[in-house]
Amino acid sequence: MADFEQLDQALEAILGSAEVADLMCVASALRDLPDETYRRNLLEELMTATQPVYAPKGFSSITPYLVVPDADRFIAFVKAAFGAEEVMRVKRPDGSIMHAQVNLAESPLEVSEGNAQHRPEAGALHLYVPDVDAIYEQAVAAGATVLHPLTDQPYGDREVSLRDPAGNNWYVATNKERPEQHIRAGLRTLTPYFHIKDTPAFFSFLERAFGAKVDAKHESSPGNIVYSIVRIGDAAIEASEAHGQWQSMPIPIHLYVPDPDATYAKAIAAGATSIYPPADQPYGERNSGVMDAWGNRWWIAAVTGERP
Repeated sequence: MADFEQLDQALEAILGSAEVADLMCVASALRDLPDETYRRNLLEELMTATQPVYAPKGFSSITPYLVVPDADRFIAFVKAAFGAEEVMRVKRPDGSIMHAQVNLAESPLEVSEGNAQHRPEAGALHLYVPDVDAIYEQAVAAGATVLHPLTDQPYGDREVSLRDPAGNNWYVATNKERPEQHIRAGLRTLTPYFHIKDTPAFFSFLERAFGAKVDAKHESSPGNIVYSIVRIGDAAIEASEAHGQWQSMPIPIHLYVPDPDATYAKAIAAGATSIYPPADQPYGERNSGVMDAWGNRWWIAAVTGERP
């Protein structure tokens, strides 16, 4: 049997056995393509799409998790400032918000109201939007303060730095070099941003703990990293050396991995401190918590069942 015939049969088997109805039109068009290399590459992508996942639907490997003083007020702010869509909220018996999710385009952001056990802690987030000028006006009207004015940067972004009423930094940008997508290549709408003291040591920790890879790194001098993209799983964080007004802002990260037990053990071996060991949770996850040497908390998780 010819290779292309086997390829067609494999495609039909995949599409017939998995819940991938949305890909049927792709498979149909695929048979008419003359380039067999392209056909094989796309087949691999289709096979990957049907494999079991360890993150909830709509989530990537990395989701920022903000703990704020007043979650209701914070959610109202991100709706008004950035057009966020509220997906869910779960309240404690006292009426405070124990857990909430809002989406900014395709990127989820998780939120909890701080208490004596989990204190509020401001973080930094990089947000890409189609029109940063319009969002700037919305955000200021919603209560944001300006840390750095609207600026056209030499790397192609038009951006502004803002602080929300909860104390979180938002680096809001539109990438002018990719106007059809407005997001810098390799990033998503929302990306956690770390201001770190001793960034090379932070990279080493991320590599040993989570298998991270540095995708981009720009230095003003050896070891002084002014900007970097670090990939973990199918998502990324951004980081730079803390300096001036841009100091460390530890932020919790919900990190989805294939094997949370193994990742927890690696993180501890890499120097993290345990918050709690791996355990099955009633909301359909197996997860654990660790804190790195910079004060960032990592909630290491994998989906084990249906989330409510």
